[in-house]
Amino acid sequence: MERFSFLPSQESEYFFCMICLTENKERYKNFTLQKMNIPELALYDAITPEVTDFDAQRSKINFISGLKKGTTALWLSQINIFEHFLKSNYKYLVVLEDDAVVPKNLKDMLDKNYIHHPEFLDLGGTRLGQYASCNLYNKYCITNILDTIKTYPINRGIDHYISNINCSGTDIPRLNVHGKLSNLPPRITQVNPSISNNSMRIYYDKKYK
Repeated sequence: MERFSFLPSQESEYFFCMICLTENKERYKNFTLQKMNIPELALYDAITPEVTDFDAQRSKINFISGLKKGTTALWLSQINIFEHFLKSNYKYLVVLEDDAVVPKNLKDMLDKNYIHHPEFLDLGGTRLGQYASCNLYNKYCITNILDTIKTYPINRGIDHYISNINCSGTDIPRLNVHGKLSNLPPRITQVNPSISNNSMRIYYDKKYK
């Protein structure tokens, strides 16, 4: 819980949470801007390879040997949010990365077009934006993701892993998240290009080769 802040005082159906490198001024500013559109938006201070217990946290998860540290760090942040969500009374989880830009009526769009869509009900997860910049999940999907990573070692970034992108062979993880839902736009959220073009995942992957 110590990495969460701005947790809503009262639970609704949705838990909106942004993973943010809070020490980066531009990224934190984007959080404050998106919170104007989603007042109940919570903040998760992103895990980086520089946190003191990084290797201890990493050792608890089924990562392949040699997976880059920037990719691993993002997974750890996501997994911690997943576990928090499963313990809560929320029905839906929306995870945003700190380059995400959301419309003011995002919740209304989800209520109207997404949470009752047959394909969403099938898997319980879908992208809302570019890659994993903004994803929608329910508890069925999150449970399946956490079960999947116990069986199939994590061998790439979360956006590709949960969507079965760049998979080959027969021993591959199940599909957990749709890239988009039929008859809906491929994206309803955008990204801030100046943040997105300076990926912290890539930065840490290169720093800790």
